[in-house]
Amino acid sequence: MPLPFKDQLVIQTLEWLDQSAVLNNDEVTHQAKLLLLDTLACVNAAYSSTTIKELEFTFASHDPGASSINQGPKMSTLSMAQLFAYAACWHEACEGHATAHGRPGIATLASIFPFAHQLTYGQFLIAFIYGYEISVRFAQMLRIKPGMHVDGNWPSLGAAVGAGKCLQLDNAHLLKAINIACTQIPISLYLPIKQGADSRNSFLGHAAVLGIQSAMSAKTSISAPHSSALEYARIALENNDPQWLGEANFEILNAYIKPFASVRHVHYGAFAAMELMDKVDLDHIQNIVLEIYEEATIYCGNRSPETAIQAQFSLSFGIAAVLIFKNLSFEIYSDDVLRHPDVIRIEKIIQIKIHPELTRQKKRGAKLTITDHQQTHIAEVNSILGDRNLPMNLAQIKDKFLHYSKNAVGEKKSHLLWDQVMGGDFSEKADRVLLLSH
Repeated sequence: MPLPFKDQLVIQTLEWLDQSAVLNNDEVTHQAKLLLLDTLACVNAAYSSTTIKELEFTFASHDPGASSINQGPKMSTLSMAQLFAYAACWHEACEGHATAHGRPGIATLASIFPFAHQLTYGQFLIAFIYGYEISVRFAQMLRIKPGMHVDGNWPSLGAAVGAGKCLQLDNAHLLKAINIACTQIPISLYLPIKQGADSRNSFLGHAAVLGIQSAMSAKTSISAPHSSALEYARIALENNDPQWLGEANFEILNAYIKPFASVRHVHYGAFAAMELMDKVDLDHIQNIVLEIYEEATIYCGNRSPETAIQAQFSLSFGIAAVLIFKNLSFEIYSDDVLRHPDVIRIEKIIQIKIHPELTRQKKRGAKLTITDHQQTHIAEVNSILGDRNLPMNLAQIKDKFLHYSKNAVGEKKSHLLWDQVMGGDFSEKADRVLLLSH
């Protein structure tokens, strides 16, 4: 029986990846290494949070196993995947992909990290690249409904492929893993962010766990229906004509690395604020207006944030924090900053308006107008650091990595980890390259 058309496209994509000999593509492997390092940096920074440490202790105590992060307590494969994903998105400083409208790398990396001791470094990178490419293509097809959140949705499909590659599944079984996962993708909600609940950070871990379980099931004689993604789209997303947008090109090259610890939508207003922060009189600001594309106002319209996750998804907080503290690094989401009187004062007077032209053209950008007692200052931003046409350079990515990692693992180990990942031998064991303890 021939495969349905969409399943054929999945197989064709997997075969194209096979034929591409991804480890021979220097540009692709370089990008994969940078995304891996940036995600590790975000995981390391999360260990400044007592909550992440509590999670680690809880998972290791109640679900012990053979895997650990940075020589911490050992836990099971599934608990490690959950913890890794929790930590990677804790400060919202992690990678993303514009046409995926999310972060395809985290769930995939979380699904393969527990298997690092079983893999060579080359096998680890292959699993990551395959999972990333499949994840983006499904993300382009499975657009979520308003009120949903992408993290618990399509990332599980890339995780199924990543874990499946770790289990040495062939393409037919990778497709089966995808279709097993597709039948049970959860409807994850944006609601926790709106209410300031950091349980949202469990969504990508759930996706990673679903991917691992689906891959393990696919390795057995358990069967799966065909074209589950189409049926999922028809029922859950009210999308009766989902398009497969992925062509024979590496989507991982379109990934972005964030200079700021905030959701990508916040970056546009934050960069505009950076242009003006040394020009305005902060003690005599009369008016601030941010004009931005509509999607940003939908996902990041949180005002007067009281928790870190609300602030990470707040256009107004991002601008206020930059104007007062001149940065938006992960440390900015402390209680002291959230309750800082100047941040609160500035945030309250910011008006947010939809930019009609950017919205009509489906483009991202922002216009920030600040009036103080002397004059009106205007900054317009249409491209930001991290975009495909304005990528962060190697020095900037390394600086972010070292800054985010040094408190968790020390400065010496941070430098060593960077050097190991960037220059590691593909035939070397992955856990040694990644300095993991097993």
